[in-house]
Amino acid sequence: MLNSSRLASIGARQGSGQTIRKNSRLVPYFDKRQRMILILKVHKIINRLKKMDKITRIEYILEKIL
Repeated sequence: MLNSSRLASIGARQGSGQTIRKNSRLVPYFDKRQRMILILKVHKIINRLKKMDKITRIEYILEKIL
C-alpha cells in the first residue's frame, strides 16, 4: 500500500507549497493549513482502502495511478 510519505511527496508535486533545500535534498514545505488538508486527504484515502477487499483495493489504486 502507498505509505503516507509517498502520498505527501505526490501532494508536493502537485504544486502545494514550495520545496526547500534541506541537507542537499529537496523537501516539500507546507504551511499548516496545506499540511492539514493533505493529511485529511491521505486519511480519507486510507480509510476508504481499509473498507475495501483486496481486489477492489488494487483496482482503486491502479485507477488512481493511471
